[in-house]
Amino acid sequence: MTYRRVKLMIEEIKREESALREDLYSADRTFAQYYNVLEQILGVLIKLVKDLKLQHQHKYDELQKTWLCKMCETMSAKLRVLEHILLLRLTHRNQFQHYIRYGNIWSKPQKKLYLHTTKSCYAYNLKDTFIDGLDKTMKD
Repeated sequence: MTYRRVKLMIEEIKREESALREDLYSADRTFAQYYNVLEQILGVLIKLVKDLKLQHQHKYDELQKTWLCKMCETMSAKLRVLEHILLLRLTHRNQFQHYIRYGNIWSKPQKKLYLHTTKSCYAYNLKDTFIDGLDKTMKD
């Protein structure tokens, strides 16, 4: 009788062991499924973050491009002003003083030079004001 009892106990232990092993395998399969789902979710999150970063980078690049364009326009205006100033200094000051004093009619190139210099100074001041405002916006 003792032999039978031991045999029954061994069989019961083996059944319990196989049931536990099945539970362990089932838990492993469930864990693997959850892990795969988590990997997929992580992949989607990484893609979303990259897209968001690219959008922000695109907006920043557009802002930088606009700023650089305005800076180039300002530098161009400054160069035009300097060019006109140099041209004015190269012409005889006495000619302008003579024309202003005696009211003689200026020649066409001198008129154009004077008008362009005036317009360039105005454009330079306008661009300078705009760039200062843009710089303040970029710093914020």
